[in-house]
Amino acid sequence: MNIAMQRILDEVSRLSPMERAELLDKIYESFDSEIDSEIKKARAEEAERRISEYRNGNIKSVSAEEVKIKERGNNI
Repeated sequence: MNIAMQRILDEVSRLSPMERAELLDKIYESFDSEIDSEIKKARAEEAERRISEYRNGNIKSVSAEEVKIKERGNNI
Protein backbone atom coordinates (compact mmCIF):
# COMPACT_ATOMS: atom_id res chain seq x y z
CA MET A 1 0.00 0.00 0.00
CA ASN A 2 1.43 3.38 -0.91
CA ILE A 3 1.67 6.36 1.44
CA ALA A 4 -1.36 8.15 -0.01
CA MET A 5 -3.54 5.08 0.41
CA GLN A 6 -2.33 4.61 3.98
CA ARG A 7 -3.21 8.22 4.80
CA ILE A 8 -6.68 7.73 3.37
CA LEU A 9 -7.12 4.52 5.36
CA ASP A 10 -6.01 6.29 8.53
CA GLU A 11 -8.60 9.03 7.93
CA VAL A 12 -11.34 6.51 7.13
CA SER A 13 -10.66 4.62 10.35
CA ARG A 14 -11.63 7.77 12.27
CA LEU A 15 -15.10 7.87 10.68
CA SER A 16 -18.18 6.46 12.35
CA PRO A 17 -19.53 3.15 11.06
CA MET A 18 -22.33 5.01 9.29
CA GLU A 19 -19.88 7.38 7.58
CA ARG A 20 -17.69 4.45 6.50
CA ALA A 21 -20.74 2.66 5.06
CA GLU A 22 -21.69 5.76 3.08
CA LEU A 23 -18.12 6.17 1.83
CA LEU A 24 -17.94 2.52 0.84
CA ASP A 25 -21.16 2.89 -1.10
CA LYS A 26 -19.76 5.88 -3.01
CA ILE A 27 -16.50 4.05 -3.78
CA TYR A 28 -18.41 0.99 -4.97
CA GLU A 29 -20.59 3.13 -7.22
CA SER A 30 -17.49 4.75 -8.73
CA PHE A 31 -16.57 1.41 -10.33
CA ASP A 32 -19.78 1.20 -12.29
CA SER A 33 -21.93 4.28 -12.67
CA GLU A 34 -24.73 2.23 -14.23
CA ILE A 35 -25.46 -0.12 -11.34
CA ASP A 36 -28.79 -1.84 -11.75
CA SER A 37 -31.38 -0.07 -9.60
CA GLU A 38 -32.57 -3.33 -8.02
CA ILE A 39 -29.03 -4.19 -6.92
CA LYS A 40 -28.53 -0.67 -5.58
CA LYS A 41 -31.83 -0.89 -3.69
CA ALA A 42 -30.92 -4.28 -2.20
CA ARG A 43 -27.50 -3.01 -1.09
CA ALA A 44 -29.08 0.05 0.53
CA GLU A 45 -31.61 -2.12 2.37
CA GLU A 46 -28.87 -4.44 3.61
CA ALA A 47 -26.78 -1.50 4.78
CA GLU A 48 -29.76 -0.06 6.65
CA ARG A 49 -30.47 -3.46 8.24
CA ARG A 50 -26.88 -3.76 9.43
CA ILE A 51 -26.85 -0.22 10.79
CA SER A 52 -30.09 -0.93 12.66
CA GLU A 53 -28.60 -4.13 14.11
CA TYR A 54 -25.53 -2.17 15.23
CA ARG A 55 -27.58 0.61 16.81
CA ASN A 56 -29.79 -1.91 18.62
CA GLY A 57 -26.72 -3.59 20.10
CA ASN A 58 -27.22 -6.86 18.25
CA ILE A 59 -23.84 -6.65 16.54
CA LYS A 60 -20.64 -4.79 17.36
CA SER A 61 -18.28 -2.88 15.16
CA VAL A 62 -14.69 -3.89 14.61
CA SER A 63 -11.99 -1.26 14.39
CA ALA A 64 -9.75 -1.06 11.34
CA GLU A 65 -6.82 -1.87 13.61
CA GLU A 66 -8.49 -5.10 14.78
CA VAL A 67 -9.08 -6.11 11.17
CA LYS A 68 -5.44 -5.41 10.29
CA ILE A 69 -4.20 -7.49 13.22
CA LYS A 70 -6.47 -10.40 12.34
CA GLU A 71 -5.45 -10.21 8.68
CA ARG A 72 -1.76 -10.22 9.59
CA GLY A 73 -2.36 -13.33 11.68
CA ASN A 74 -4.05 -15.09 8.76
CA ASN A 75 -1.15 -14.33 6.41
CA ILE A 76 1.50 -15.96 8.55
